[in-house]
Amino acid sequence: MTRHLPRRPFGRVAPQARFPRDACLNSGRPLKGMDGAAALSAWLDTLARERRASANTIEAYRSDLSLFLGFMTRHLGEEPDLAALAALRPLDIRAFLAERAREGDGNATRARRLAAVRGFLRHLARRHGGGT
Repeated sequence: MTRHLPRRPFGRVAPQARFPRDACLNSGRPLKGMDGAAALSAWLDTLARERRASANTIEAYRSDLSLFLGFMTRHLGEEPDLAALAALRPLDIRAFLAERAREGDGNATRARRLAAVRGFLRHLARRHGGGT
């Protein structure tokens, strides 16, 4: 009877690059007082550099979150900043998903968009604090 051992990758995996939590990677502006579009740009840059996400992943997240930020601008009456994003309630997210359903998005598409929004808001909560 032969025993199969799990395969290990050869060589060492290079550690991922680390960036200061309080630095804005894209624009050089401080993160306090940052608007939603600048926060999105910084997050996408973080995904590309730290997590080494593929170009297709970055573009899909950009598309989904641009729709979300556009909805939030209409929903809140102004472009959301970090404080407005931190103050979002589940009702606001549900309103976004309901609009996407009215526009014809299927269940899988809405689930993907929700995953992108959750990842973005979690990133903001980790980097900037708040109850997002």
